[in-house]
Amino acid sequence: MIKTSDDHLEEALTEYNDKVNALEINGPSDELLEAYVNRSTILMLMESFVSSLSDLDDAIELMDNMSIKGKKIDIGTYAKVYENRGQLLCEDNKEQMAADYAKIASKLNEMKSGIRHYDVKSIVVMCLGCAEDLIDEGFPENSIPFTDKILSMLSNKNDEWAANRLLEVYNLIGQSKNMMELTDEAVDAFTNAIVYGEQLYDHKSVDDEMELVFSYVTRGDIMDELKDHESQIKDHEAAIEILEVLNDQRKLDDVELLINLHQGIATVLMEMGRIEEAEKHLLKSINHGMPEVKKTIDDLGLRDC
Repeated sequence: MIKTSDDHLEEALTEYNDKVNALEINGPSDELLEAYVNRSTILMLMESFVSSLSDLDDAIELMDNMSIKGKKIDIGTYAKVYENRGQLLCEDNKEQMAADYAKIASKLNEMKSGIRHYDVKSIVVMCLGCAEDLIDEGFPENSIPFTDKILSMLSNKNDEWAANRLLEVYNLIGQSKNMMELTDEAVDAFTNAIVYGEQLYDHKSVDDEMELVFSYVTRGDIMDELKDHESQIKDHEAAIEILEVLNDQRKLDDVELLINLHQGIATVLMEMGRIEEAEKHLLKSINHGMPEVKKTIDDLGLRDC
């Protein structure tokens, strides 16, 4: 019989249950710490989040005891404990999540390729995840050490994987700077994201086209706030162009953003007195199947479509 991934996880869990039970008898040790971390990861994959969190709490208590006794803790294991617990606490206890990620941030300078649990790529991915969680939960300042770490690790890389991650990280930097009301820095970050995104898109090597769409949309939104409507229109039309291609390829799950962008541009063009251009965007909105756009046209006093 072919074993499923669930079967393999059950076997791994049994193995680590036995290992933890055997190691706990001898008291605190690096081996026990590693067993807690590995079992918690397995439990996370099995969606046994309460049990996984319990193992991570035990691991943190163990690390505290080891530190008191002057025992050195492996930096990779230390980071993995707080990364995993931060992920589990992200929605229910965002303050503790931020505190856990701050523990990792304090050790980022020591994190290099080859440490336990991490290579260069997984360090970058971990930093992206932490930064995104912190920004999403309202801690933009706390994301800075993680985005800085990514930039330092990828500054001399020119492969497609690195370029895609740089697109992502500059979007995160743009978000955090915008939340901190550092508008010029936010625009610069989104501009950097667009540079990487355009190069990848042109070579059909962008991992997620929506990352580039996000760059254009958000920079355009900032331009709107700055009353630079020509730049806003240019950015939002660039986003529309990508979304239209995705929609034609049946890769766009929801056309709401596409329609909203068309309507937003139409509103701005109306205010600028460019009626014919506004009509074109509203017509495109209708073509994407939003009946309420007809009401928008009527309200604006445009011709019936």
